[in-house]
Amino acid sequence: MLDFLTGLRDGGSSPDLFYLGQLPDRAGRFCARLDALHTIEAPEAEGPRKDFLGERRVGALSRDFARDLHLRVFGAFASLGFDDNRWSSTEDLEWLVTRGQADLAAGQQAVLEQEALRASRSAEGAQFHEADLANAQRRLEELRDRIAPYAEELAQRRARAP
Repeated sequence: MLDFLTGLRDGGSSPDLFYLGQLPDRAGRFCARLDALHTIEAPEAEGPRKDFLGERRVGALSRDFARDLHLRVFGAFASLGFDDNRWSSTEDLEWLVTRGQADLAAGQQAVLEQEALRASRSAEGAQFHEADLANAQRRLEELRDRIAPYAEELAQRRARAP
């Protein structure tokens, strides 16, 4: 799932789409299409332009996203890319962390199954391949390490939420 969301963010298979995530008061996930340019007419005077934007703007890009968008447009869809656990929307982050927790549970189950098999083989006097248990434990730890920063970011967002 993380690879899927990161691919959306970085534009891996769709460099002409710039993923925005969820927008306030709108259902679904959104992206900006970079393969079509449109213009809008906005007031030139500062006061009316500020009012115009205040009525219509639904969000702003983070500094990393703005830099990446600039490079994609300017560099014919070149992607700067960045490894950051704060880029995703809260809804996508909840989805990712929940999926990660399910994967962790499956990984823990695989470790427990290996431990049970070791106990069974020991009772039978049969051989057990310790490498299988070590591999399951290693995969579980790698998954924990990969999910941890996203779970921490989600916890921080929930703590800041009103």
